[in-house]
Amino acid sequence: MQEVVLKVLPRKKEDGSPNRIRNAGFVPAVVYGHDIEGALALKVPARDLERIVDETIYTKVINLQIEELGQEYKVMVKEIQRDPIKDRILHADFYRFSLEEEIETVVPIHVEGEEKVESRGGILQFGLRELEIRCLPTRIPEVIEVDVSDLEIGDSIHVSDLKVPEGVEVISDPESVVVSVVAPALTAEEGEEAGAAETPEA
Repeated sequence: MQEVVLKVLPRKKEDGSPNRIRNAGFVPAVVYGHDIEGALALKVPARDLERIVDETIYTKVINLQIEELGQEYKVMVKEIQRDPIKDRILHADFYRFSLEEEIETVVPIHVEGEEKVESRGGILQFGLRELEIRCLPTRIPEVIEVDVSDLEIGDSIHVSDLKVPEGVEVISDPESVVVSVVAPALTAEEGEEAGAAETPEA
C-alpha cells in the first residue's frame, strides 16, 4: 500500500468559480466519508496533484493535510475528472476511510511474459486492465500480476484464474476475460493476394 502526502487549502467564497480556481493553478476538490458531515470543499495545487496521479492512484493512501485548518485526513481518491481535450484535471473527489472498514476500489492489472507469447507467434488481446476489489485499506495491493508466459494461441485467462492476496475479495465478474492469445491477422497485402488467388478467371 503506497502512501503519499498532499497539502491542500480550504476553498472559500472569495476563491470564486471553479474556472477561476483552475486559472489560479488549483484543482477544485471535495473530501467526504468517515466522520465528516457532508463534504469539505478544497482546492489542490494542480502541479502537486498531477505529480501523484498515475495508474495506481486509486490504490494509494493519501495524507491529506488541510493547511490553515490544521487538519489531516487519511484518504483515497474516489474520482478524478479530466478535460477530454486538454487532459488537465478538472476536479477530484477524496474519500476518508476507516482503517477498520472494508472499501471498494480498483487495482491495475500488470501482465508479465508478453514477449514469450509473441516469440511463439501469438498476439495478446486485453479484456480488462483493472480489477475491482473489496478489502481493508491496509490490504490494498498496488497491482495484480498476471503471468502469460505459458499461454498458447487460443488460451485465455479469466478473472476467476487470478491470484489475489489474502483478505482481498474480487468484485469483478469471474467469467470476464482478462487477457487472451490470438493468431496474428493477415496483413492487408496478404489478404488481397489471397483474395485474388481465390477469384476464378473469367
